[in-house]
Amino acid sequence: MNVVKSTDVTRCNLSVSSRFRKSKPKMADELTSLLNVSPILDVHMERLTDGQANQRRVSLYIESEVVSGTPVMECEWIGNGLEVAHFYVTKKRLQLGNNRHMQLKMSFDRKGLVSTEMTLSLYRIIQSLPIASDRSEYIKKRISGWESYLRVMERNADVERLEIGIRNARTSPDFRKVTFELQKLPNGFDKYYKKSAVKLVETNQSLGNVVQVQMGKRTIDVELSKDLQEKAREGKWRVPVNGKLAFDNVAEMAQINRLKDGFKRLENGWAVNPNLEKLLFEKRPTVRKGKVPEDLAFKQNLNDFQRQAVEGAIAAQDLYVIQGPPGTGKTTVISEICYQHAKMGLKTLVASQSNLAVDNALGKLLTDQDIRILRIGRSESIEEEGQRFVEEKVALYWKQQTLSSIQTHVSQFEKEGQDLLVSIKETEKTVENLKTEIAELESQKIEKIQAKEKLSKLKLDLTTSQSHVQELNRKKAQVDFHFDMGKDLFEDAQSRYERLQGQVSLFSESGEFAKLQTRLQDEIRELQKQLTFAQTETSLQQSRTDHQQIADKLKTFSAKHMILQNITKQIPSIKKITDLQALIGNEPWTRASEIRSIIHHMDRLRLNYQAANQTGGKLSEVDVTLNKAIVYAEQQLNAHQYNMKMLAKKISMLPTLEGSKLEAPYVNKVVDAFREYAKKMNGFREPLNQADRQKLSTIYEHMMVLKVSRSEVSKRRDAQEKGNEQIKDEIKTTFEKLKDVVGQALVKYQQEIDAEISLLTPQLKELDDVISSFEKTLGEMSAIKDGLTSMVEVEKVLAEKELELEQMGTEESYVEGLVQATSVQQAVVQKRTHEMTQFQNTIDDIKQKIADEQMKQTAFVKEVADLEVIAQIDVEALLIKVKSTHEQTSLQLNELKRKETFLSVSNDIRLEWQEMLGESTAYDLDEIKKLYIQYANVIGVTCSISASKDFVNQYPDFDVVIIDEVSKATPPELLLPMLKGKKIILVGDHHQLPPLVGQDTMDELLEDMEDPAEKAELKSILKESIFERLFKDLPDDSKTTLRIQYRMHEHIMETINPFYREKNYGLECGLVNSNKDRDHLLDGKLFKRGQHILWYDMPNERGFLEEREQHSRSFFNAAELKKTRELLLDLNQATAMAKQEGRLDANVKKKVGIISFYGEQVKKVNRLLSQELDLPHLHCRTGTVDKFQGMEMDVIILSFVRNHLQPDGNIGFLKDYRRLNVALSRARELLMIVGSVDMFTQKAHGESQKAMFHHVLKVVKQHEGLKELETSVSRR
Repeated sequence: MNVVKSTDVTRCNLSVSSRFRKSKPKMADELTSLLNVSPILDVHMERLTDGQANQRRVSLYIESEVVSGTPVMECEWIGNGLEVAHFYVTKKRLQLGNNRHMQLKMSFDRKGLVSTEMTLSLYRIIQSLPIASDRSEYIKKRISGWESYLRVMERNADVERLEIGIRNARTSPDFRKVTFELQKLPNGFDKYYKKSAVKLVETNQSLGNVVQVQMGKRTIDVELSKDLQEKAREGKWRVPVNGKLAFDNVAEMAQINRLKDGFKRLENGWAVNPNLEKLLFEKRPTVRKGKVPEDLAFKQNLNDFQRQAVEGAIAAQDLYVIQGPPGTGKTTVISEICYQHAKMGLKTLVASQSNLAVDNALGKLLTDQDIRILRIGRSESIEEEGQRFVEEKVALYWKQQTLSSIQTHVSQFEKEGQDLLVSIKETEKTVENLKTEIAELESQKIEKIQAKEKLSKLKLDLTTSQSHVQELNRKKAQVDFHFDMGKDLFEDAQSRYERLQGQVSLFSESGEFAKLQTRLQDEIRELQKQLTFAQTETSLQQSRTDHQQIADKLKTFSAKHMILQNITKQIPSIKKITDLQALIGNEPWTRASEIRSIIHHMDRLRLNYQAANQTGGKLSEVDVTLNKAIVYAEQQLNAHQYNMKMLAKKISMLPTLEGSKLEAPYVNKVVDAFREYAKKMNGFREPLNQADRQKLSTIYEHMMVLKVSRSEVSKRRDAQEKGNEQIKDEIKTTFEKLKDVVGQALVKYQQEIDAEISLLTPQLKELDDVISSFEKTLGEMSAIKDGLTSMVEVEKVLAEKELELEQMGTEESYVEGLVQATSVQQAVVQKRTHEMTQFQNTIDDIKQKIADEQMKQTAFVKEVADLEVIAQIDVEALLIKVKSTHEQTSLQLNELKRKETFLSVSNDIRLEWQEMLGESTAYDLDEIKKLYIQYANVIGVTCSISASKDFVNQYPDFDVVIIDEVSKATPPELLLPMLKGKKIILVGDHHQLPPLVGQDTMDELLEDMEDPAEKAELKSILKESIFERLFKDLPDDSKTTLRIQYRMHEHIMETINPFYREKNYGLECGLVNSNKDRDHLLDGKLFKRGQHILWYDMPNERGFLEEREQHSRSFFNAAELKKTRELLLDLNQATAMAKQEGRLDANVKKKVGIISFYGEQVKKVNRLLSQELDLPHLHCRTGTVDKFQGMEMDVIILSFVRNHLQPDGNIGFLKDYRRLNVALSRARELLMIVGSVDMFTQKAHGESQKAMFHHVLKVVKQHEGLKELETSVSRR
């Protein structure tokens, strides 16, 4: 039993209206009984409309097993809960849970005890719900245009069953069609039964569908179903030549009914994605986005655009749109998206308007255990790629795939088992080797520890020895220093001793002492002369410097004197203060207090004068605008019953404004602000609330105060004008006074300058005399100048010489002193000699000790080096690494043994499964089918089948819906699969053709319409498809365009590139080498190998023009048929030659498509192929361009058909660029255009039409592909 948490239950006060109790007492009792059965009910709440603003009515649909139908309570919100206004039980149980419902577990309290908080919570839930009927009505209006498609389809399909007798029948050579000659064809058969289903009345066997009717010959062509085509080829079925055929459109009517049901489901909110309505109909819908998984790994090799498309589709939560131009690999993208979603455990629906597109997408899905594909539909309609996934074959396909997989694994086991045993033995040997290596490393580890201990002791001894040597070297250095000093002292003492001995001998002779004194006296006199010369030269230099400074001052004062004289002359003629200020500059004399005071006074007068003039001049410029704004504001206040008397009184009490707020810019700013407010309030056309009225009154107050303030200024203006004249006179008087004061200051300053000049002139003359005197003295002493050093040096030497002369004394005392000094110096020499001997002995002793220690160190270093080699080996790391390797290898060994055991067991299981599957019965396969269908996660279906009753019941929803070739499906067809998807991915191309309606193109349909209103309505719908609108409106992260195409040779691609050139992007060719990858290998008479696009020009003249069969709206062109015949024969012959020469395999047939824009031309091509031509080397397929969309062939022959001489230049279906785009993009290797160049490039109506054919012609000419008939060439 499931326990419901109280937090999951919505509690609600519930009462029953007295009116309902009185009118329906039995139903009221039944409601009470229902509420008493269970305290908690599963409820689906739907909001109802009641015509009120708050919309407070709801319906509660109750899930109940007690009654057979669905109980429904219609309630109204009464403030503190719900009140039941009506209750009933439906006859049948309703389907509940659409996206307009809120599913709740509810508990109803009939005593009113539910809390206010819970009550408000329920009220918010009700208000959040959409009003179901309003949403349905909105959807109904939006899809009303789509119903035009259904009306057209219904009109063509709603016919009675018709039975007609067979007169004769024949099968086409390819067994695809049967031509029946009938006993009669009633009027209107070609209109109402031209696409109907055909059965044999006698056996009720379905034959196929009518594809062509010839009323005059009473014949019809029936395209056989695929199973009948196959039986006819194998001779197991023969065409009936008598009996009756039955014609009806039952299948098409069933399809129309399914489409109508899709509309109803959308109207009633049964889309799985509740956002679908907004996505389809809102201009800018909000699209939810998720994130791309970080571990996303692509299964296939995708280009950048394809990867972007896959990532965008995976990240999308609502909708993603992919534009896939021709050949860009959209099927590859679809298969990758399916694969990625299957890996995530999601179920995907792949849908399209055609079986071919669905089967192409499913056929590309790579075999993967995560993907289980199921193809749903009529097996005879499903292409070969999808056949293996149909329900009838899926069990057999799974069995075959599983048996194949088992056999592969068993074969692998036989090989892998032996390889595993070899690996186990090798791994065991490796483990033993690693054990031995670990033991050796453990021994090395102990040796390393011992080496480290000894190394530590040796290093300590070596350090001690090195310290001892350092100490010895330090002592030796000290002794060496003392030895060197002693040596210097010894040599100095010896030198003094020898010099003293010489002086004693010298001065013992007579006369030498007197000579020495005389020489000293002469040297002193010479030094005194040099000192006098140096002092005189210094004085001269200083005098010259003083002379230059005084001369410069005199020059400056003289210049100033001249300037002042010039200013004095100009002052009387100056009229402006600015000119005066420029003249006198900013000299110190101009900064006199009296001058500054007068200038400041004049500045104030000038400013007052200017301010008065400005205020007076601009007062009236904005007054008109301000008054208009005040009148308008006053009118609006009166219109909204504002108390204007009180407002006027309030304004009268407000102070007036001054300064810049009275000037025009501020007034204009206030008025502009009022204008913006009035615009925001929509011209005050709607009633104002209190806040808006108050704001309007505030603006009015401010504008009135401005008006009053400016009026006050206006009144003062006259008085100001009088004052202005006085100011003007005062300015003139003050200016004259200023000139006088400046003149006086000038005179005073000139006097000061004259005094300075008078003072400096005699000083300059006096210096001239001094300089002349010094120069004369120096001239006389010029002989001294040559040996002169600096004055300081001279003074120093002079002092030393004078001291030496003073200390000499008498001759006897001088000699006696020398004898005593010699004796003392001799004792000093003996002492220094003894010290030198002691120092030398100490040095020799230290040198010996150092040599001994160095020998010890050499021995230490060698031993340390040996030990360090041992210590440096990272034995621990090696040991860890080897142990880790041993551990990993042991694990690998265990894993190998486990894997060997697992493989052995799993192989036994596989063999058991192989045996069981080999002996499986029909019952077993049926059970497998059921399981496969139950767990299928990629379902392929056409859009129409997706709405069938069985499919809806079995697959109500999908995690992802991918719709391919969206542009080929009508909106009603697209809607059916879109209703089922939580996420929708649309793949298409709005630059290709719009959908077919039944078997008719839109243009053919419009041509057949007779009702102008219906025709206009359908035309308006066709202007823009759902896909195109979504692609334009969705944000960039919700769409992408594939831009690398792999189908066509690049020359062919160039013809369609303009259709896709957007934002500097066009199509790129993804083929590595177009010439190699798309080489058609053919060499004909009308084309050559290496050519990939040709245009066979038809002249625009009689003999080549379009024609029409009687009673037909379609065109054909006999000249183009003839050229097509020639091309087919040439292609067939060229293919045969390519096979003979070994370029093509002998069994290969060239795939050739012959397409045209007109059905009548296609019919004649079919007749040509079936009745006239034998083309054994070609596989030909024909069709109109519209019906060929989605297909591709090696070679395409494209017949333009249209060619006439009418002045209107009408080119019919070819004016639609989308049709031309499809036509040009069907060929892989070779495109052969047959049509008139002049008709389409010169005479076509409209420049845009001419331009697109001009581009095609330009590409053709670039690659030398234009082929002109002789008549064309001569005409040109």
